[in-house]
Amino acid sequence: YNLKRCHEANPYLDEAFQVLEEKRAEGGTRYTPSSIARIESNLLVARAYCAEDIALTGQIMYSAVEKDPTNEYALQQAMGILKQVETSKMMQQNRMGMGQQ
Repeated sequence: YNLKRCHEANPYLDEAFQVLEEKRAEGGTRYTPSSIARIESNLLVARAYCAEDIALTGQIMYSAVEKDPTNEYALQQAMGILKQVETSKMMQQNRMGMGQQ
């Protein structure tokens, strides 16, 4: 997802969030609350893929969906992360059931 380039992506994301705040303050016909919410939601998805661990990734994805519940992209990405977490938990439980850690 992030192609191991978060060190490059994070400064751009920081700048994009800053510009988004400026546009939110400006308002206007192009930057409606719904369009701002969609942009912010998409930026949060990108930020989530640069999180340091899966728990933080999940929290940020949740925020992305909260910002714009109609954003199918954010919903799909969040569901993908949720499936990864569930699969990981199942594998961990199976290992523990077999006496491994």
